[in-house]
Amino acid sequence: MLVRLAAKLGSKQLFDVVKQGKMNHPVGPQPFGGPHTAPSSVSTITAGVLALGGGMLAAYMFTGAAISLHTLQANELFNNSVPLFVTRLVFHALLSAAIAFLLGLGGLRLLTGKSVGRPLVVAGAALALAVVIRLMCVNQHTDLVETLLEPTFFGIAATVLFTTLLPSTGRWLQTIAHPAGAAGYPYS
Repeated sequence: MLVRLAAKLGSKQLFDVVKQGKMNHPVGPQPFGGPHTAPSSVSTITAGVLALGGGMLAAYMFTGAAISLHTLQANELFNNSVPLFVTRLVFHALLSAAIAFLLGLGGLRLLTGKSVGRPLVVAGAALALAVVIRLMCVNQHTDLVETLLEPTFFGIAATVLFTTLLPSTGRWLQTIAHPAGAAGYPYS
């Protein structure tokens, strides 16, 4: 086909046709006889939306720790309370803020198709899993909200981590970042 087209057009015109992308053919054999399809964005959108939800839960946890610290200070129990308890509250508040930041920013980046969101979400979800596992092992709740919050947060963080690490998420982000090279056609 290329030889017939070259004989018909001439080398300069053939180069222009290939350069402009009007000649769109596969370089090698295609598996299963069909054209290459773009990867699905379902896993990326799921990871992004759940990461935003996890970020909001982490912000809620940060708010709870900050209110607890403020209550201790307002009741003048801050100096008299167990230093280990205050240290744990401060550490919990800082971890919750970091998780909220990583999952929130990473989720937004995933939803906008930026590949930088993937490592942010993975780091935030892994940190969230570590914190929740630690809290589930240590805390004994009497409040229904806190009792349901930790397993819910664990499920969201595990799902976010799983969907973010799926190969289809990476392929879709790569397709968005490099649309011409992702289809497998060098001249498209």
